[in-house]
Amino acid sequence: GPLAKKEARQAIAHAIDYQGIIDGLLAGRAVRPATVVPLGLLGAEAVAENAFQTDLAKANELWAASGSGPTELTLTYGAGQTAPGGLNRDVLSAKLQADIQGIEGVTVKLLPMDPTQRLADYRAAKLQFTMSDWSPDYADVHTYAQPFGATGGAAAKRVAYSNPEVDTLLEAGIGQTDEAEREATYVQIQEILQDDTAFIVEFQPNYVVPAVASV
Repeated sequence: GPLAKKEARQAIAHAIDYQGIIDGLLAGRAVRPATVVPLGLLGAEAVAENAFQTDLAKANELWAASGSGPTELTLTYGAGQTAPGGLNRDVLSAKLQADIQGIEGVTVKLLPMDPTQRLADYRAAKLQFTMSDWSPDYADVHTYAQPFGATGGAAAKRVAYSNPEVDTLLEAGIGQTDEAEREATYVQIQEILQDDTAFIVEFQPNYVVPAVASV
């Protein structure tokens, strides 16, 4: 479908009002990484300034370049689910629908599903456009870059993403012991992932836990 075209995916990335989500829906309790690699992990700060900015004119230009024309996209999500940071997915989906429909000719149909069924359909690569969380086994850049970037990776295969250059870089990165060289490799990986735009990161939540002073 239309989302197989990189320009169409980039158009959507430029249409989303990230700051509106963070300030208006999350009360400012979030930041924005440029890619699936969270801020705080290797290379994420180096590419942070490359994060897609809300630019509806650019979004329309990219959509036109994709040649997709008038299109209906189906955004599937787990009905009633809570997204990271405590944000209800029904609310977030409505916000994304409004933002993306700022692209001329694009209509977004919301499809709330039973969360268990949505997850099963996502894992079976049946969904055109959906939202998911990711919890790594341990806190390292590779636990994000590999599942999302490698051909056949846990997340990549669910959206049919494959880039041989990323595969080669991931093989090099996991074996590097020099931190500077390793960071340079994962920066390059993140730059490619951001340009390919198979995944769009809306926000990275800052979790706030109140406690009395004696705790």
